Amino acid sequence: MTMRLDRGMTLPAMVLAIALSTPAMAEESASLEEIIVTAQKRSENIQEVPISVTAVSSSEIERLRLAGITEIAATIPNMVIQTPFAESQPVFSIRGVSASDFSQNNASPIGVYVDEVYKGILALQSLQIFDLDRIEVLRGPQGTLFGRNTTGGAVSFYTKGPALDGVHGYLSGGLGNYERREVSGALEGSAVDNTVGLRAAFTYAETDGYAKNLFPGVADKSNVDDWGFRISGRWRPNDSLDVGLTYARTRSNPHGYGGVLDDLPPGGVLDALGYSRAGLDFFEIESDRAGELDIQNETISLRAVWDLSDTISLTSVTSWDEGSFLNEADDDATPFNINHNDSFTDVTTFGEDLRLSSASQAALQWTAGLNVYREELDTFLILRNLYVFAGDADGNGQLDCFDDFFTGCRYSNRIGQTRTAFAGYVDASWQLVENLKFIAGLRYTHDRIEIDYYEAFLGFFDPATNLEAEAFQTILGAPEPRTTDELWTGRAGLQYQLSDDAMAYFTYSRGARSASYNGSAFFSPEEVTIAAPETIDAFELGFKSDWLGNRLRANGALFYYDWRNQQVIDVELPAGLFVLRNADKVRNVGAELELTAVPSDQFQLQVSIGYLNAEYQDFVLQGVDLSGNTAIASPEWTMSLAADWRVIETSLGNLSAHVDTRFTDRQFYDATQTASVSQPGYWVHNARLTFATPDQRLSFSAWIRNLANEEYKLYEFPFYFADLIQPGRPRTYGLEAKYSF
Repeated sequence: MTMRLDRGMTLPAMVLAIALSTPAMAEESASLEEIIVTAQKRSENIQEVPISVTAVSSSEIERLRLAGITEIAATIPNMVIQTPFAESQPVFSIRGVSASDFSQNNASPIGVYVDEVYKGILALQSLQIFDLDRIEVLRGPQGTLFGRNTTGGAVSFYTKGPALDGVHGYLSGGLGNYERREVSGALEGSAVDNTVGLRAAFTYAETDGYAKNLFPGVADKSNVDDWGFRISGRWRPNDSLDVGLTYARTRSNPHGYGGVLDDLPPGGVLDALGYSRAGLDFFEIESDRAGELDIQNETISLRAVWDLSDTISLTSVTSWDEGSFLNEADDDATPFNINHNDSFTDVTTFGEDLRLSSASQAALQWTAGLNVYREELDTFLILRNLYVFAGDADGNGQLDCFDDFFTGCRYSNRIGQTRTAFAGYVDASWQLVENLKFIAGLRYTHDRIEIDYYEAFLGFFDPATNLEAEAFQTILGAPEPRTTDELWTGRAGLQYQLSDDAMAYFTYSRGARSASYNGSAFFSPEEVTIAAPETIDAFELGFKSDWLGNRLRANGALFYYDWRNQQVIDVELPAGLFVLRNADKVRNVGAELELTAVPSDQFQLQVSIGYLNAEYQDFVLQGVDLSGNTAIASPEWTMSLAADWRVIETSLGNLSAHVDTRFTDRQFYDATQTASVSQPGYWVHNARLTFATPDQRLSFSAWIRNLANEEYKLYEFPFYFADLIQPGRPRTYGLEAKYSF
């Protein structure tokens, strides 16, 4: 067990110095706010929920300046985010549970929700963060109340809706380096005796790309061009009925995601080219393809809560969701056409969650429900290989593509997939004696996948005409055009109230990720494989506590996972076939500690520490026994520290400072634990200074992210000629003004 803390300690040391210089726990008025979450599908104090959950409030989102989805892990232990495609399509890893197959037709083992609407497919996750009430990150299997595909946990975004308390809103705008321009705002009002309300919110952000492209005539990459808007209506005719209707649309449309080559061989990229990136720095590229990255999402959801009596409440969440993903990628990041690949996905989903819940404070608290989900998806993938060498090198009268079936070849596939899932569930807690609760839940899911079509095509590039053409089509089909699984998930445990301010819990929970068809088959029907469902049996011992008159909060947990049948892509050599299969077993063991302290009204300190040991066991990949290797996206240590300090209070206004830092230990991006395909441990420091008028209606902020300009990778993919990395954002900074009314 090692912890590398030798880099970037300046900011943490400064924060601790501020904390030590602050008057110690002397002000009676200083106390921690109560945090209400819905981790168990009911509104509860986070300190009373027997689940490892971190909630990030709207004010914290603003202070942390979570402008992108990849930044939400800033204060969350044992959570990292990869970006194999783009920052708008994150791949979450919680306690080492993540996806190693990024086919667009398959869902992650981390469930993503917006206002309880499930967004399992990456094409639905154009998630610009704007006008949020809070983010809840649930660690551990959530198979009872959230269902399948939450083996590792759930990330839930809750937006702000009409409060039915009059007219109010805000407008915010900012400028920054890389020509950053951003504006966001919201306006809401209520009428008819505070019975009907409407809230409209929007966001727009644009920046130049931080991946500087030195290839003439082709734009820089990794820019930002995001917009989104949301309209929410609410009708509350009486105290028993509350109905909300929301329409949202978002779009992320940068000029492409700027990959950078890494670990080039001594002779450069391919011996005949000898390209070595000479003279380029970490954020510079020479990409000959502009390409386009376009992610769009449109959602309609209806949520109704009806108190049928003083003891029973009925909740219905109905949703229609449509998304599309287009990526024209330069996956070689060179001035040559080595791998120019395209992918497109279009998906439409319908969901309904109908549940009854106890509404009183009786000894027995329960929730029972039915869930229906239907997903219709079409995806199209194109791989272009070595067009730079296309031709007839051996002079035999035919293109090299038909000699080696690689050089100058264009492989593509098309998949039509329909998934339908029905589930029934019940979850309850029973007060056995005064301080002891028994917790239990069970969910049954009937999950079916149907393959409507599965086709592959061989094409080629002819340099004589500078055109692509199709050579022939292979009807791959599917060995089983449909597959059905019956999944049983649930939990059981005990919750013990140690005192008025402290409780402990022990739970066993089981989660399942549904079966998946291989979306990377191009060459042979043998590649059209089905990976069996993943399962995790998790054991967790945790505690939650408030101390020193509610001025210090300490929450922690120990956990052990038995993870079976992880779905992974295997390359079968020498044929080079891509096969989706299951790893037998992964063992995840770890611990977490979260501390929040308010020594005074002027100062708040947050600390989180996560430890993780995630290892493959009984796992053979590409003929190599990888047992004992560290699982992908599983850093041993994650740590964060954040401090908020009200520096000056005057009659003209208040000056406050925020600083935060995050340490992420070494993590590997492939199961072979290749040193080059990994990211060593690193720190990222951020800061924000805000001046606000006494009534908080007008504020001005200066902010900076990645203060030390740390160079780090958010993902790395090994190609046959080099490694392609997706760099994290460099140092960014700017000014922001906000007016609230």
